[in-house]
Amino acid sequence: MKPTQVGSHHKVLQYIFLLCVIFLGIISIIGSGGGGGGGSAPPPITYSGLTTQAEITDANAELFAAGAFGAGRTGSTFSGIGAVEKSGDGDISSFRTFWIIQTLKDAVLQVDLSSITSPPFIGASESGTEPGPCGGTVSYSIQYNETTGVFSGTFTFKSYCDSGVVISGSTTVSGTINLGTSMIEDIHFKFTSLSDGSSTLSGNLNMDLTVSPIQVDFDTYLKNNATNTVYWAQDYVIYITDGGSYLDVEINSGNYYEPDYGYVTISTPTPFRIYNLDLWPSSGVMVVTGTGNTKVRLTAISNTQCQIDADLDGNNIYEWGPVTKNWEDL
Repeated sequence: MKPTQVGSHHKVLQYIFLLCVIFLGIISIIGSGGGGGGGSAPPPITYSGLTTQAEITDANAELFAAGAFGAGRTGSTFSGIGAVEKSGDGDISSFRTFWIIQTLKDAVLQVDLSSITSPPFIGASESGTEPGPCGGTVSYSIQYNETTGVFSGTFTFKSYCDSGVVISGSTTVSGTINLGTSMIEDIHFKFTSLSDGSSTLSGNLNMDLTVSPIQVDFDTYLKNNATNTVYWAQDYVIYITDGGSYLDVEINSGNYYEPDYGYVTISTPTPFRIYNLDLWPSSGVMVVTGTGNTKVRLTAISNTQCQIDADLDGNNIYEWGPVTKNWEDL
């Protein structure tokens, strides 16, 4: 896949819509609203739960399947890039990991950088405000080094809405533009308090656009604003392939931490496939592994249903389940 070219019309690179999937609205981290900025800086989000590897049991199998899929359980649209959206009773409401990635990337691509990457651009900088596709605004200030191709800046979101995901807060952004092709090669985000109202996200997210599939790395904390419970998506590596009418999302590696149980490792032996604007995968398999090789497996049956089964004694036989669920009831 070629790097992303900068320019006013290349905001159309909404193929990056492929980010529409990563943590539920990683990407469900953001889903339903969000207030404005202002006031003093919030305290940093920290994880204080168990840090030992968890055992998969019949009591927590569904919880880990849901939480690992969304990188957190908060009742918000974040959870993907590290998190999954959950309702007040703990249900997932979308594939957040993907939505947060898409939202941040689209915000960067919405900025026309052509004026600062075309001569003369000595000491070039640009600032402005853009409307969200479905409401709100994002204000930005970008600086560009014409010698190295490095750009950096700040994006501030105010009830910014993209594909139904609404966020507020700010993030620093940096990256590299190829001096010969004017293509964006990589983008890096750092944020401490992106919020969708019900949850707050803190962490780092990096995208490598020079490889195919696109690689997204992130390490994030997701806080449930109602309970102050913090979930940790550690060192997730996600590959996203644009198939035109669908996106394939592979979680190559990562650890997911539930504060009451500890951590599990994540992989997708079969990538999740998400068609067009579907909220949920139509196919794909995720395996969550705990201590003693205990495992829970989440299988997409359709874009409305999934199946959960578990290996509770570590012998590679899934003797618990299967349980069929609607995605929205997970």
